[in-house]
Amino acid sequence: MKSKIPQSFFEFVNKNKSETYCPNFDMDFPLKEQKLMRETKVILSLIYRSYLCDEDTKRKLEIDDIIEIRTKYSYENLFKKLN
Repeated sequence: MKSKIPQSFFEFVNKNKSETYCPNFDMDFPLKEQKLMRETKVILSLIYRSYLCDEDTKRKLEIDDIIEIRTKYSYENLFKKLN
């Protein structure tokens, strides 16, 4: 899987990474069971969507995003009182 990710992405991450952050992954547990920062989840999803998933999955994710955005920001829902 690593070979599917362009070297330029790794260079970007290395250039912009925090020098003080110490990652704490337990390789004995799947990613879903780990406590990850929101930013970490965003980066992992970006990697998956951009480089690892197949075209059908990518298209499905894009459609799901469009549906979610249209629902969340529809004019019917914009002025509903938030709970």
